[in-house]
Amino acid sequence: MTLKQRIAMLLHRFIPLEEKLLSAVRGVVPPGALDAFDAQVAAINRVQRLPRWTEIDFYSMRGGKVDWSHVALFPLTTEFPLAEVRFHAGGRPYKARLTAVAGHIFDFVIVPGGREVAFLDWEGEVHAELLENPLDAGGQPPAEPLPDAWIEFLRAAECVD
Repeated sequence: MTLKQRIAMLLHRFIPLEEKLLSAVRGVVPPGALDAFDAQVAAINRVQRLPRWTEIDFYSMRGGKVDWSHVALFPLTTEFPLAEVRFHAGGRPYKARLTAVAGHIFDFVIVPGGREVAFLDWEGEVHAELLENPLDAGGQPPAEPLPDAWIEFLRAAECVD
C-alpha cells in the first residue's frame, strides 16, 4: 500500500473498495429500505478491517460505544445476509457478502481478502444480488415441529399433553 493510500485511509471514512461495494448493494436494496440503508451508511463512523481485509466491520459509535439507536433500522432484525457483490479486480474474481444484524448493516466478508485490490479499479461487469429482503418484518424462521421421539419423552416427563 502506498503512502498516499495510507493517508487516504486516515482522511476518509471509506476507502474506494468499501464505497464501490456499498454503492453496488444500494443498487439492489428495495426502494422501501433505501432511506434506512442510506441513514445507516451515513451513521458509520468506525470501520474495522480484519487481516487481509477478509472482513470489514461497520460501526456507529457515540460516546465511545457502539450505538445505532439514532439510526433508522430495517424491520428484519435477525442476523441475515443482505446482499452479495461479485466483481473482478487485479485480474481475480472476488465475492463480498454484506450481513445485517439487529436491523442494521454490519459487515462485508470478502473472498479472497480485499486488501490487495482496495484501491484498484474494478474490471468488467459487477453483479450485485439481494439475498434477503430487509423489509420482511417476520424476523424469525418458522418453527420446526418436534420429532415424535421428543414429544414422547416430554409426555413421559408429563411436560406436555
